[in-house]
Amino acid sequence: MRAFETFKWINARGAPLAALALLLAFGAFIHRMAITRLDVNDWRLAGADARAEGRVRFIGYVDAYPWVALLFAAFFAGSLVWLQFRQSPRWALWLTFAFLALPVLGYAWACLRVESAPLIWRR
Repeated sequence: MRAFETFKWINARGAPLAALALLLAFGAFIHRMAITRLDVNDWRLAGADARAEGRVRFIGYVDAYPWVALLFAAFFAGSLVWLQFRQSPRWALWLTFAFLALPVLGYAWACLRVESAPLIWRR
């Protein structure tokens, strides 16, 4: 009977962790697309200003040191699990999720900006 109760608890409280998994999968997909785009262009963008170069350097840093993203993902998941075990109010859980999702969405925005830059055509 204990296993059934555990399964019931996971089923009732698994939405934030499922949303986290989808958010991290989206971030990883966008990151891989940006890296592929930068590899095609030899890590240069056409008509790049200082902000675009900063985005390229930031994406390169995350690509060179993936432990930063893994550490943040572990902190994010740990925060959600801790709030679940504390039986905190649902609004606190989703507010925490929203605040911790902002860096992931900001990084996805930076990757999308790099992906949408014009290609460099070489002859």
